[in-house]
Amino acid sequence: MYSLLDGLFHLPNIRDISLNFLIPGSSQRPGIFPLCRFSHLHSIKLASISNPPFYFDILQQLTKSVGRHPDLIHLDIGLSNDNTIFSNLECVLHYIINNTTGVTKTVPLKLQSLRVHGVTLQIDSFTLPHLRYLSALDISWLPARDNSRLWSSLQTASIRLTKISVDRICVGLLDYLASYPGLQHFSLVPPEKRVASVTMSDHSLQTRFFDRVLVGHAEHLRTLHLGRKSHPREWRLTLANMVSLSTCKNVYEMGISIPFDDLGREEFLVSEDLGSLTCF
Repeated sequence: MYSLLDGLFHLPNIRDISLNFLIPGSSQRPGIFPLCRFSHLHSIKLASISNPPFYFDILQQLTKSVGRHPDLIHLDIGLSNDNTIFSNLECVLHYIINNTTGVTKTVPLKLQSLRVHGVTLQIDSFTLPHLRYLSALDISWLPARDNSRLWSSLQTASIRLTKISVDRICVGLLDYLASYPGLQHFSLVPPEKRVASVTMSDHSLQTRFFDRVLVGHAEHLRTLHLGRKSHPREWRLTLANMVSLSTCKNVYEMGISIPFDDLGREEFLVSEDLGSLTCF
């Protein structure tokens, strides 16, 4: 099976690699994928991992690769679906740190970008030394319902992210974002399967995000994506929100869902205040 990859392992200049595993069936376990044969990788993206046995096979190979050449600055691990059996597994960073030879608190990883999709992530005293250089975090699909402790840990450690992608807004995230300036890219993408219901708490979080958090990052913000087509009312625009958006003069890319029946409402007739935004 892996003879097709033999040529790749001998390419001397590969630094970034993205692997999408097209494995039929959620229970099938292929042979060990020899990821450790790649050396000097700076960026690793592993997508469509379909089941826990293969997931741990891949992680074992990853720890061997990182242990031999600890140059990794970008790590992206994603599952193929929302299988709940992954939610009870050990934190992915805990596993990598515990099983990588030569990686310790005094000789840490130097991750700058981290995306974890569908598996558990903890940011605590054990993982923080390896995240001191982190500038981009994508947790747009985590099993946990409330990630406030994660954001509190980042805030306490004074790790200031410039790029964030999440699937939900919580109080901890808003507190974190309000603690510093400099956010450049922000994306809120609720999962497709989430029930589109809006509570009073959601409205409170929205108001705080637009009125207090967004304006605090207006000078540095470059891209902003809120919501999904299947959830257009979770983050609906109001006149007050448009006023907050109008302070973001340096935004060049924006994605927002607007309910069709709201297009004729008077509060949306203020687009001239937004300058030359590219909206998707």
